[in-house]
Amino acid sequence: MPNIKLTYYDYPGHAEAIRLALRIGEIPFEDIRLHPSELPNIEDELPYGSLPTLSVDGEVYSHSSSILRFVGKQAGLYPNEELAALRVDEVIDTILDFFHGLESLDKDVESYFDDVKKYLINSVPRYLGGLDSRLKQFGDGPWAVGDSISIADLAVYVCVLYIKAGAFELLTPEEVVEYERLRSCAEAVREHPRVIEWNECVANKAAALKQRHSEMQNTR
Repeated sequence: MPNIKLTYYDYPGHAEAIRLALRIGEIPFEDIRLHPSELPNIEDELPYGSLPTLSVDGEVYSHSSSILRFVGKQAGLYPNEELAALRVDEVIDTILDFFHGLESLDKDVESYFDDVKKYLINSVPRYLGGLDSRLKQFGDGPWAVGDSISIADLAVYVCVLYIKAGAFELLTPEEVVEYERLRSCAEAVREHPRVIEWNECVANKAAALKQRHSEMQNTR
């Protein structure tokens, strides 16, 4: 078994689907969580100066989608059949396109919140509504592709998780509820035994991480 280390910040973001895939696949890994203020200390060591990264026996790899697909294959969460794999890729890349569009908006301009609102008005029906329709075409569910959980489901789960947590002030949970297939897919992941275990584990770690970050602030 290779020595695997996943490095990201101490929130779900672009790493949570990877963490869940490793957990579901029972692949041992070191879950390294950094405070954003720590990034400059390691930036020169990162292939593209950003996170997440995956270290496999000391060699570092980057890009969340590439890492997720690699881990998915190792965990048995990526289909061998080519068309099924294509569908899984479509789901993941659609969600990434949705998030990347948001992340590309300039936060330093006065019109930022108006820009976010315009983006969501146009992009929620296009990406989330479109994806919900595609999942209905793929099957009755609850899983996104086929009759078992895959990394596509994990990507959907994290997307819905962020929206329900209020990550986007102008996008309410009610706007996602109407997308039946997205909702049922996310619920199926949430009820997976290893996801339940993982969420309990994360909750227990949260207090310790909060204390660590508080101590870092106090030493400045």
